[in-house]
Amino acid sequence: MYSNKIATVLAIAAFAACNNPEKAQERANEARTEAREQTDQAQRDAEQKRLTAQAEADRKQREATLVLASAKADYKTRLDTLVADIDGRIADLKAKNAKTSQKMKAANNDRITTLAEKRSVLENDLRQLERATANDWTQVKEQLDKDIERARVDLATSVVGKL
Repeated sequence: MYSNKIATVLAIAAFAACNNPEKAQERANEARTEAREQTDQAQRDAEQKRLTAQAEADRKQREATLVLASAKADYKTRLDTLVADIDGRIADLKAKNAKTSQKMKAANNDRITTLAEKRSVLENDLRQLERATANDWTQVKEQLDKDIERARVDLATSVVGKL
């Protein structure tokens, strides 16, 4: 019976300790602190992931910008060279006209007109190239390739002195 009384007293003491408002508040505060720490850590982790993803996106954007700038520079060089070649051929044809027959002058004038038209197209392509963006690059590039090829063909067939 004495053991039952001790067990009962211990049970009451344990119950009292569990129902102690200060202890309960302390446990609640600890739980709230732990939850806040976990939330703060989750936010730091999420922010770190966001920053890492943004840095990667920025890196890829810089890379894409450099690739586009390089491609545009290449096409500008090709267009400038072709325009200079056309200008040289037009000058040669005009010089040839000074000392040739009327028939040859007419043929040369036709060549000059064709080359001047191609030059105008290429000048327009240069302006279009300057405005080109990554979004429309594929279409611009296709048009440039076509115009460059056509101009090269016309340049090759307009050799001075040949009909």
